Amino acid sequence: MRAKLRSSLHPLKYAGTGRATNASIGPTPFEQSQRSWARSIASYADAPGAYWPFFEPLQQAGVPFPNVVVAPTYEGFLHRETEKLVCASSGEVCILEMHGDRLGAGRYPMCGITCLRVSSALLDARITIMGLGQDGLAPTSSTIRFNAVTDFLFAPIMRRIRTGEAASTASSAASPDPFKAWGRRNLKFMNYAGRCLLEGEVVVQAILQPEILVGVASAFGRTYRRTVSPTHATILTDRELITIQEIPHKGDHERYGGLWTYLPLDKIEQLSITVGHHRLTALGVQLRGDTYLQYSFEPSARNELDALVGRFMELKAGILEKAAQVGQSQA
Repeated sequence: MRAKLRSSLHPLKYAGTGRATNASIGPTPFEQSQRSWARSIASYADAPGAYWPFFEPLQQAGVPFPNVVVAPTYEGFLHRETEKLVCASSGEVCILEMHGDRLGAGRYPMCGITCLRVSSALLDARITIMGLGQDGLAPTSSTIRFNAVTDFLFAPIMRRIRTGEAASTASSAASPDPFKAWGRRNLKFMNYAGRCLLEGEVVVQAILQPEILVGVASAFGRTYRRTVSPTHATILTDRELITIQEIPHKGDHERYGGLWTYLPLDKIEQLSITVGHHRLTALGVQLRGDTYLQYSFEPSARNELDALVGRFMELKAGILEKAAQVGQSQA
C-alpha cells in the first residue's frame, strides 16, 4: 500500500522546486515553436514516404534532386495548418499536399507565375504563389505558412521564381543606394526596400507613400481618424514591379511586419491611374488572368505616378520587342 502511495506521489515530489518530470509537463514554448519550423530535404533518400509517388519518376529519369522545403503541420497561430511540400524543379514550382490518403499537387510553370507574395508579421510568415490554371486563363494560387525563423530556406526557391531561372544580365557594379533618401522619412521602409532587390536588379523609379488617414468623426474639438491606406512603397525595376505594404497588428496600432509583392513586368497587362475613394489617387495593376491590384496615393503623388507608368510602358515595349525577335529567330 505504501509503495503504491509513493508511486502516485512521484510526479509531485519536486513540486515547488522547478524540477518537474517530463511526464508531468507538456512541450515548452520553444519546442512548440519548433513544430512550425520549415525544413529542407537534401536528397531522394530523405524524401518523406508520403510524397514518394511524386519523386520516384524524377529519380528514375535521372533528374537531379530539386530544391525542396517542407512546411509542417502545426497548431498554428490561428488554426491548424496542413503540411505542404514545396519543390522547385527545372521550369516549375510544385506545391504538394496530402488530402487524406490522396496526394495533391499544384503545378506552377515558372513562365506562368504572375505574382509572388511574401508576408511576415512577428513569427507568422506566408508565401503565396499565383499563376494561371491548366486552361491558361483562370487564376489559381497556393499559400505556404510557416515560422519566420526558417524563411531563409525558401530564399533559393523565391529567387528562382523571380529570375525565371535566368541570371541577370545587368551590371553588378556598385551603384548609389536608390532608397537612401527614405531613411529620414521611414528607416524601416528603407531597409525593407533595400533587402528585396535581386543581385544586379536596377531600380528605375521608386515611390514611398506614408500612411493615409481620413477623419471619421469630430467631438469635443477633436477629430478622430482611421487608416485608409497603410504605409507602402512602389518600386519599378528593369524586371519587375515590387510593392511593399505595412501590416498592422490586429487590435493594436503598432506595425510589426510587411507584405512584399513581386510582379514580373511581362505578366502586367496594364498600369492605370484613377481617382479612388476619398478622392485619393489610385494606381491600378492589371495582371494576366483577370487579377487586379490597386494601391492608394495622396493626390500630390500624381506626377510621380505618371512618370512611373510612362517608364513601365517603355520597359514593356522593350520586352515585347525582345520576345518578337526571339520568336522570329526560332521560326
